[in-house]
Amino acid sequence: MEKPQEPHNKPQSDALPDTSDAELVLPSLAQLYPPLSLGDLVSETLPLGSFSSLARQGGAEPVKDTVALMVSGSPEGVSPELLRMLVSQTDFVLALDSGAELLEAAGLAPDLLLGDFDSITADSLARLEASGVPVAKHDAYKNATDVELGIEELYARGYRRFIATNVLGGRTDHALGSLAALAEAAHNRGMEVSLRDEREACYFVSGTTTDRALELEFPPDALPSHVSLISWGGPSVVTLKGTEWELERFTLSPYSARGISNELRSPHLHLEVHKGSATMLLLLKT
Repeated sequence: MEKPQEPHNKPQSDALPDTSDAELVLPSLAQLYPPLSLGDLVSETLPLGSFSSLARQGGAEPVKDTVALMVSGSPEGVSPELLRMLVSQTDFVLALDSGAELLEAAGLAPDLLLGDFDSITADSLARLEASGVPVAKHDAYKNATDVELGIEELYARGYRRFIATNVLGGRTDHALGSLAALAEAAHNRGMEVSLRDEREACYFVSGTTTDRALELEFPPDALPSHVSLISWGGPSVVTLKGTEWELERFTLSPYSARGISNELRSPHLHLEVHKGSATMLLLLKT
């Protein structure tokens, strides 16, 4: 892989080496959050995933059992079908700038519209305000992107789990900056962060204060075509199970493509980040 409305009601390649001399023994789970099915996608079911903090002193703050959706303003757009499915599985919808127009086109309205409003049309903004959608306008002369402001807003509202969509595509600088902001939310805030677009799903996992594990279960006939791991901000130490090339406490460099384009060999996918931050990207079959 190299790619007036009422607010909604909750209606490679070479084998990767084993870098450990001893078999990894997982400690008991201190916290386990139940998986949230995201329903039938184009031709498959993709889970949000079950995140766990593995027992260790100084564990992360418990995560609330509520999930938010953040719809960003990439010009690429996502389908109305994907938006309706994501909205039906989340408790709060935050639109960033022109992301609100995508929701409107899908017959949906956000619970909050946030941004500097440099991409939403004046007519759309006026229509949403007139329909009663709360608006949080930020000055265009700011030191944060709309995605960063959106994460700050969700965190302040008590959300510790969120899905982001319509983030990729468009300008490369915006896409990279948004991915970095999502990784930062997982790494420094301890949030459970995933990204879902038409053909890709990303999960941001950090082992900053505890070993952090992510479990995903797929229908056997609907496995993603590829799975890739990318380290953020420095080396990460990861364990990956259920793939053609499994990893055991492998040190993944952010300057290497070693984790790109692995393949699933099991409906159950397990990622554990022992140190650092990693993003797992799934290329979905369409």
